[in-house]
Amino acid sequence: MNIGFVGAGTIASAMVQGLASGNHQIVISERNRTISAELSQKYSNVNVADNQTVIDKSDVVIICLLADVAKSILPTLTFRPDQKILSVMVGFSFEELSSLVSPAVYEAVFIPYPFIKRGNSPLLVYPQSDTLQALFGEQNELIKMQSEADLQSYLAAQAILLPTVNLLNNSVEWLQKRVGDTVSAEKFIRLLVGGYLTAESLDQPGILAEAMVDLGTEGGLNAQLRDHFAQHGVYDALEDGLDQLEKRLSD
Repeated sequence: MNIGFVGAGTIASAMVQGLASGNHQIVISERNRTISAELSQKYSNVNVADNQTVIDKSDVVIICLLADVAKSILPTLTFRPDQKILSVMVGFSFEELSSLVSPAVYEAVFIPYPFIKRGNSPLLVYPQSDTLQALFGEQNELIKMQSEADLQSYLAAQAILLPTVNLLNNSVEWLQKRVGDTVSAEKFIRLLVGGYLTAESLDQPGILAEAMVDLGTEGGLNAQLRDHFAQHGVYDALEDGLDQLEKRLSD
């Protein structure tokens, strides 16, 4: 498949690395010259070009721009009716972006994460896209939205990632100060959380609820820290923060 990337930031780079081992010809825009040059040097099937050439050489175009930048760049580009357009941008309605890439077919918006370069990444997708399934479905988990409102709720929920990593990093730093072993402390926390949450099938529901029961033995260490967080309003603050993000996305 001939795939073009308009935009060459961190997410575009991760997707290119995830796709480069497949039977694809990839052309990426020169917007970020450092990233695009590194990718073209690393992979023989990745080339760099200006935005219009990216579109001219591609059957599938993935737009990876900031919304404000896209509003100024996309109207200057010429698309073909036989092309399929995918976007990783939020801040556009389906109808608005469709008009900007006409006469090409705007197929879906999706939200990837940097670890898509290794696979096993969730991808929020709206609406369902056969093209995305063909490109990323074998190595990653596509989570298909039923509406744009659902996508906004998922986008709000995914913001838990940074606070969670921050919490884990704080725990690692606390442990490092006491044991003096930087490598083992971080390895332990990563394996503890990642291994526990992925030990069971991802298609099996209720795993988190079961984990709360299993870990919440009265008088146990986990239960004590959970209750400490509750007493200090951590969980209430989380829910309030998610409500604020959902409102921001829907306004």
